[in-house]
Amino acid sequence: MADPTTPSPFRAVALWGWKDPAWEAVVTDTDGHLQVDVLSAAAVADAATASNQTTIINHLAAINSFTPSVYDTVELSYTGTNLTGVVYKLGGVTVSTLTLTYVGGDLTKVVKS
Repeated sequence: MADPTTPSPFRAVALWGWKDPAWEAVVTDTDGHLQVDVLSAAAVADAATASNQTTIINHLAAINSFTPSVYDTVELSYTGTNLTGVVYKLGGVTVSTLTLTYVGGDLTKVVKS
């Protein structure tokens, strides 16, 4: 009997799938991991939709409006683990400040000054 810890060059598995009009080898990546195409999936609650994406884009645009166009330093302040202040500076001079408010651990308000 051969030593089971020594690899044998004769051990192999061939996987094939039917793709009309012929059999084809199953695809793997360079590490030998099986590659699978997902053709359909069950509906997911809160999945990305065009409407959700538009909402997110609008939120990001609003957040972006809080960021000054020119700054070289950002100073962050925290209360516990919550980010509560953001100060943007240019050459040591404050150009904008954000104050973040939380209720029950949820961010509820951002004020720019």
